[in-house]
Amino acid sequence: KDDAIFEVLLETMRDAAQRPAGTPSLDEFIDQWVRFVLDNPTAAMIYMRLGVTGAVNHTHIVDRIRHFQEKRVDYLAAALTGANPQMTVADATPRAELVLATLNGLTIRYLVDSAFDLAAHVEVLREIATA
Repeated sequence: KDDAIFEVLLETMRDAAQRPAGTPSLDEFIDQWVRFVLDNPTAAMIYMRLGVTGAVNHTHIVDRIRHFQEKRVDYLAAALTGANPQMTVADATPRAELVLATLNGLTIRYLVDSAFDLAAHVEVLREIATA
């Protein structure tokens, strides 16, 4: 059951995360993330739940989540190095991981408390990520 739900969610996420060819953009990535969460809170909640509970029981889900995480990190690291040519990929990669971890945490916070100002916190994240 979890595998079937996860596949539907992955398709929804793929549709929401279509990126145009060209230079990776931190702002575009973050904007798409926030739009997905705000427009699809139920799907976002299920994805987060499956990411945690599904990972315990399903190696297939673990592998898929890991794959998407690695792709997101690569994209964000490229965006960070593109925005700051003095930054190396080795420096950008842990920063990209922290951006994703923060987005996940802010998403969970918003999903359990819809009064939480996700957009305002994401703006702070943008500033920190590019500093």
